[in-house]
Amino acid sequence: RSHVFVRSLAEDAGPAVDLMPGMDGDCPTKPFGGPEDYTFTPDGSGIVFTARMAGREEAWSTNFDLYHAMADGSGAPRNLTADNDAWDSAPVFSPDGKTLAWLATPERWDANAPRGGSDDLPLARVQFASALASMVAAGRAAPAALESASALLIADQEDDGSWRLSDS
Repeated sequence: RSHVFVRSLAEDAGPAVDLMPGMDGDCPTKPFGGPEDYTFTPDGSGIVFTARMAGREEAWSTNFDLYHAMADGSGAPRNLTADNDAWDSAPVFSPDGKTLAWLATPERWDANAPRGGSDDLPLARVQFASALASMVAAGRAAPAALESASALLIADQEDDGSWRLSDS
C-alpha cells in the first residue's frame, strides 16, 4: 500500500509519521493518482487526502473518499465524504482557507438509465473531464489524470466525434 507520511524538516524531528495507519487503501490512489490526491490544511495542522477503502472489492469499486488526518498523526483519519458512494478526489482549499472544494462524481451514474430512461454516463464523463481539465490548467492536477479521463471520453465517443448523451 502507498500511504501518506509526514515528517518535520527540523533536524531533531524524528521519523516520518504514517497518517493512514491500519487503512487498507492507497494515497496517491491507484492506478492514476498523483499529487492532486492530497493537500495540507491552510494552517498546516492537517492533511486532506483521497483513498479508496473497498477491501476485497477494491478492483470493482469507484468509491473514493476524502479523509482528514492530523499532520502529527494523532487520532484516526476522518472520512469527510462517506455519504457519496462515488469518486471524490482532488481536494483543494479556497484562498481564504475557509472552504474545501473537490471533484465529485454524482452517486450511481451507471444506474440512472433504469430509473430515468436515459443513460447520462457519457455526459457525466464529459463534465468530469472538463472539471479535471480546469484543474490541470490551474496546476492542481497532474496531466496524467487528464489523460485517464480522456480515455473514458474516447470510449463513449461516436465515430463522428460527438457524444451520444441520451438513448431517447
